[in-house]
Amino acid sequence: MYIDGHEREDVVEYRKAFLEQWEQYTKWMVIFDKHSDVTCMPAGFPVPGGQFHLILVTHDESMFYANDC
Repeated sequence: MYIDGHEREDVVEYRKAFLEQWEQYTKWMVIFDKHSDVTCMPAGFPVPGGQFHLILVTHDESMFYANDC
């Protein structure tokens, strides 16, 4: 019977790998405050033509229904 698998060995290993990768991504993420002002602009990483930064975009379910109909 499957009730709660968050402590299964494969799930724990996946989460550890995910968090290690996420930590690498945060080195290139632009950080904003609650007023949408940039508080941290990392150096980014080089790509042809300039520097590349990551911007985290979050949403909740309400965005899916904003423009229905």
